[in-house]
Amino acid sequence: METTILNPKTVTAGRYYTYYATAATTPVHTLKINYLLSGRVSPRVYFKEPLEININNEDGYYIVSDAIFLVYGEGKTIQTAMDDYVSSLVEFYEIVKDESLNNKFEAAQLKLLDLYIDVK
Repeated sequence: METTILNPKTVTAGRYYTYYATAATTPVHTLKINYLLSGRVSPRVYFKEPLEININNEDGYYIVSDAIFLVYGEGKTIQTAMDDYVSSLVEFYEIVKDESLNNKFEAAQLKLLDLYIDVK
């Protein structure tokens, strides 16, 4: 399976992901990568619309996050951080889906999630 990222600059392959990203380094061993994630990212998750993902590395520890749902994943490699992010996003989706029946805010959040991802 391959994930499609828009605006390719740098390429790194992963188990479910192909990263095409722009990277910027700053002093003190900090790396920040921004890219758009779309397509199938796991057997259960398909991105219908591109979602901007940020990868930050400080002193060898990666954090993957998004600015829309405020979900994050972490790990010692980009792959483990991305896997943790996808797992966290699925967990968030399931919580929001369960709560959306009784909560208008969660119902609106579920509509936004449904615009971006399909979870099986």
